[in-house]
Amino acid sequence: MKKLIQQQRTAGFSLIELLVVLVVLGVLVTFALMALGRSSENLRRQAIAKEFKVALERARFDSLKRRPSTCEDMSRVEILSATSFRYLTDSNQDGTLQPDAEARTVNFDSSPVRVVDDTPLVFPIVIRFDMRGGSSSGPCGATTVATTPTHFCELPCSTRNATNSTSIYVSPTGTVALLLGGEDEPEFDDPDVSIVDMTYGVNEHLAVWTGTPPTPSPIPTPAGTPSGSPTPTPEPTATPTGTPGPTPTATPEPTPLPACTKNQKPGNPPTCSCNPPYFIQNNGQCK
Repeated sequence: MKKLIQQQRTAGFSLIELLVVLVVLGVLVTFALMALGRSSENLRRQAIAKEFKVALERARFDSLKRRPSTCEDMSRVEILSATSFRYLTDSNQDGTLQPDAEARTVNFDSSPVRVVDDTPLVFPIVIRFDMRGGSSSGPCGATTVATTPTHFCELPCSTRNATNSTSIYVSPTGTVALLLGGEDEPEFDDPDVSIVDMTYGVNEHLAVWTGTPPTPSPIPTPAGTPSGSPTPTPEPTATPTGTPGPTPTATPEPTPLPACTKNQKPGNPPTCSCNPPYFIQNNGQCK
């Protein structure tokens, strides 16, 4: 019995062992919560950066579609502060921009995400697109190359890297790209332009006019020379057709005979005629 009681007492866990297990579980839970919190912040930052990228692409497409001729009418995205931006497009499709009615503002001040740069930023920052899709910044009348890239970083943001920041780059031609934090922005070299002699392949018998062409004088139209009076054509003489024959003599119609009476003989030559209902009988009488 004593051995059984001693075995039951030694089969459990000591208090120190329980405390160690609880501490390990607490550390694991803490790291898990930190990882989950960091993941949600990363998702929030990436969502803001992608929404900014979509706003730029919408503005560029709207300018390509409407082909604005003035700077004020170009579709654009304006970074208002470190925690907000807005984009202006022709959302009602009437052909003109209406900043008071068509601008959409995105605020993310409730998140730890901020728009940062290596140098202090001066807001607002405008990125607009012309009719060909090219980008520019600055006020109208004094436009400059578009101010990019735009960095979205989570606080504290002592150094930008792929874990805490996302950048959106806009090329001079308007192409929008998403970059990881700390990634170098792409560089575009000027295109090679071949120099061709302007006289190469030009017909030597042709001349290039560089001045203002003279106005040609109108060529007078010569008056027509009147022609002589036409000679009248004599009318042809009609030729008779066929030879006329002698005119036939008309035959006089016979004088009708008087009607015979009953039993009267017409005679030979007849002096009368049997009219119905009388007929000449065998005896030569009309009956």
